Amino acid sequence: MGRQTLRLPLPSVQYRFAIAERASASRSRSRLSEVSLSQIQYFVAVAEEGHLGRAARGLRIAQPAVTRQIRRLEDELGTPLFVRTPRGMKLSSPGELFLKHARAILVAVSTAETEVRSLGTVDGRPRNPRP
Repeated sequence: MGRQTLRLPLPSVQYRFAIAERASASRSRSRLSEVSLSQIQYFVAVAEEGHLGRAARGLRIAQPAVTRQIRRLEDELGTPLFVRTPRGMKLSSPGELFLKHARAILVAVSTAETEVRSLGTVDGRPRNPRP
């Protein structure tokens, strides 16, 4: 008795493309969660200063660390947020759009912190102090 081989038809090209497209979309959605609040703060500082060195001084962080985080943010978003010039950095079109959202995110986080802290205090003291 010979061995029988089960032959299954290969998925169509359209089917394989659709699966790859869904996987790519899901990766891009999950990648967005890797953008950190620090990266957003550094981005806003550089956008407002127009210069990495001045932004780093204002943030009290070494300039290479700010540069690294801006590059990581651009990698995460998949687009350059700044146009580098000999005199500093200017926002690109995607950078201008992201700045609007970045400022809103920072305001929302600050508001949330304030509201949560105010709920957790009575007369300026913690409501449930830890023993």
